[in-house]
Amino acid sequence: MNLLLVGSPGTGKTAIAYELQQLGWQAADITQILAKQGISDKDFTLREKTEYLHQKEIAVAMLLLQDITDNNLSQRVIALPSAIFNNVDDLADSKLYLTIRTLQMQDKLKVVQLNAELSKLIARNGLMGARWAFVMPRRIFRELHTAQSALYASFADFSYDTTQVESKQAASDILQQIDDLS
Repeated sequence: MNLLLVGSPGTGKTAIAYELQQLGWQAADITQILAKQGISDKDFTLREKTEYLHQKEIAVAMLLLQDITDNNLSQRVIALPSAIFNNVDDLADSKLYLTIRTLQMQDKLKVVQLNAELSKLIARNGLMGARWAFVMPRRIFRELHTAQSALYASFADFSYDTTQVESKQAASDILQQIDDLS
């Protein structure tokens, strides 16, 4: 079985992927892979994501998923960038989405939607207190979180709330839920 972690910024995708790596899983965080190539998501705001960054994220995700398909791999965890899908229209004609759904139907991939209370996400993303002009306003973050939560819920195998849980415990709980689904 392989895992795809999806969710809003600050839900713990990277941290949980790291914890799963400590348990023997092979972890891939698309944002970190692109950063090693000199492409940082910090250079773009979530609302004004450039097409260039978006296409790079999709390309890396497709390569990682294709690797699972071509080599019949298991125990891979992929942390998907938060805004790789922005709305339902992104799903309709998306080769990435179709690949994810195919792997789910073949029982090779479970999609885990990570959630957290909005106030916790705002704190985790540094949106508390005084803000500078270049920081994403809380209102925009709230709108994106609401839209993305509904979108990811539409194809996730299950949801996990990280509000009150450390990443190590979250990783353990997620693996238990995967076992329970099998």
